[in-house]
Amino acid sequence: MSVRVSELDTYMYCPRKVYFESVFGGNYINEGSLVREIYYQWRMGEDDPVKSALEKTGIIADRHSCKVERDYDYVVHLLEGCEELKHLKQVEYDLLVTSERLGLTGIADEIVKKGEEMGCLILRKNPPENGVWRSDRIKFTAIRMILEDNGYRISGGYIYYWNRGILRGVDSGFHDRRQVVRIVERIRKIKNGFLPDGVSDRRCQSCGYRESCEIEGVSFKARFF
Repeated sequence: MSVRVSELDTYMYCPRKVYFESVFGGNYINEGSLVREIYYQWRMGEDDPVKSALEKTGIIADRHSCKVERDYDYVVHLLEGCEELKHLKQVEYDLLVTSERLGLTGIADEIVKKGEEMGCLILRKNPPENGVWRSDRIKFTAIRMILEDNGYRISGGYIYYWNRGILRGVDSGFHDRRQVVRIVERIRKIKNGFLPDGVSDRRCQSCGYRESCEIEGVSFKARFF
């Protein structure tokens, strides 16, 4: 059973959400998908990256003919102001990679080179005060492991936080790799029908599976009490 790297992200947000997405499905165009396409269009030198991205993702044919939740021109403005990005040479982008050994599939947002060193760049929304989020490190580690299984020599990586225009370096070690393997094992167990605990905090307020989660949780407890 193959596991998607995006499911590692979901697991770290809430393990139970993995369960409901495996039952109901969770593939849709979201803000991250749109911003990723804006980034690609900007990298390719498009005059209007936002318009090109909206058209390519099929959200609207004309950016002014339909109400979009946010004005994403600021994303391009932040990209233009990030000097560090301009020193990274794009090698490949939007690269779908799979590792049969790991049973993992994921998309490398961008493969870049700085000098002679090859790295992997991942797009994320908001940064912590310092460094990178643990979930970002795990995602980078998973993509790095898959790329290495496909013959890429990855020296390190970058997280570009598009909502702030901040680029930060990231690396991974043995502990991170072990965490990836453990999370993949847990996700397989969940996709085989195991119902894990949820997070039970403010994240639940905006979760589309909240009602199903509460019902399923009661049913699960009823089996034992």
